[in-house]
Amino acid sequence: MPNEEFLKISSTLLACMNPDCDKMFKNIGAQQVHMKSCNKPPRFKCGHCDFHSITKKNVRLHSVAKHKKKKTDIIELHDPNLRRSSFPCPNAVCNKTFDTQERVTFHIKYRCCKSPRFKCFYCDFKSYYKYEVKLHNNSKHADLQFHVIKIEE
Repeated sequence: MPNEEFLKISSTLLACMNPDCDKMFKNIGAQQVHMKSCNKPPRFKCGHCDFHSITKKNVRLHSVAKHKKKKTDIIELHDPNLRRSSFPCPNAVCNKTFDTQERVTFHIKYRCCKSPRFKCFYCDFKSYYKYEVKLHNNSKHADLQFHVIKIEE
């Protein structure tokens, strides 16, 4: 009856949703914590050896346990919050890149190799967007009524 025993245990465990991962969890909270880092490259590295981890806490614990007499040194390998710009502007003189094709289209339509379209009524401030002129007016000319000049091309 060992197969029945195994079925009872595995029916109470939760499997990782990633098909390439074979980890099992006792509760949904542990599964959710694991899913945040499953199959992601290590983000932190020990400054004293080749130990890598997804979390800074694990590298700190490793460093305290393995390198007791040395100061904890944690190296960040990459920042996951940095955007990956993979959509370049097709204009040869413009070297900007964007994270979506929609942003490239917007850039080409309103900004790329174009002059600003709006100007402050009270000074020489110019912008591609009317709302930026309004923000400028509210901060620099707060006591004056908002007016914007649309610049003709």
